[in-house]
Amino acid sequence: MTAPQENDDHFPTAPDSEDDTYGTSGPAERAPLPINVEKLMRDAEKPRVVEAEPPPPPEWPMFSGVFNFPWYMDSVGYWAVISLGFVLTFLLLGFMFYAAAHVGLIAFRALALPTIALSLLTTAYAFACCLKVIEETACGWDSVDIEVGIDWKEWGWCWLYVMVLLTEAALIGALVWVPFSWLSSVNPVTAPLVSAVGTLVSVFVALVIFPIFLLSAMAAGSAWLPLAISKVTGTMGAQWLVWLLFYLETGAITVAWCAVTVASDFVPWLAPFVSGPALAAAMLIYARLLGRLALCIGEDILAEEKASKEKRR
Repeated sequence: MTAPQENDDHFPTAPDSEDDTYGTSGPAERAPLPINVEKLMRDAEKPRVVEAEPPPPPEWPMFSGVFNFPWYMDSVGYWAVISLGFVLTFLLLGFMFYAAAHVGLIAFRALALPTIALSLLTTAYAFACCLKVIEETACGWDSVDIEVGIDWKEWGWCWLYVMVLLTEAALIGALVWVPFSWLSSVNPVTAPLVSAVGTLVSVFVALVIFPIFLLSAMAAGSAWLPLAISKVTGTMGAQWLVWLLFYLETGAITVAWCAVTVASDFVPWLAPFVSGPALAAAMLIYARLLGRLALCIGEDILAEEKASKEKRR
């Protein structure tokens, strides 16, 4: 048998005889592959980004996946971090007042600074998580990838963003309290009752206005002047049931947290360990409800914007 001949392309030629059909007379040199295998391997190792659209909204958007949202797999870790921050804050607050009553003002002042710093850090982190929950839920996602990293500057901006809107809502509530203040000065006998009613009404007005300001600011991209407030309030007629459910559910959550805190306060030093996790859950549920509200009224806002553009044309 004769060895197969090689051509210029380094591929083995056909055998010279029938006995050498499979070219067993000697190893043939293989041609180099024209494909860069190393490049393919590097590309295969890169993470692939799969674009997916959010699932269709649930049949009951103001109930499905709302009250159990803090304990979703994607959000339970953030709930735990916020809960720990509130527990430590409430413990420091209790120690601060305990030290003021039994040790003196020196201990009170020594604990005041770390208590304020921890409360600001915890609320800023909680606000950052809640804003992310509102945005992702409003886009139609059920499981929210919060992705709030360790960036205290971002937390600070989120804290400032929410506090500006809370201040604006509180100022309007304070304007409502002015006539009650005048009535309390007229009759000293009924002054405590009138002041208490005025305070409750002012807080109620602020809590009603705050979600409107927040959605308007997120739609307009500015917390200082929520320019889209007319678009948000314009949906209250067509979507009155969704708005009513939102206020009823958020009010029930607020009352439940207050009741749990007061009940746990009868056992010494139990309130921080109960009120902290309950407050963290209440904030995430509130953000979830606000995101679902935005999801329900978003189509009306887009339709109004489209109609206004066509009218201008």
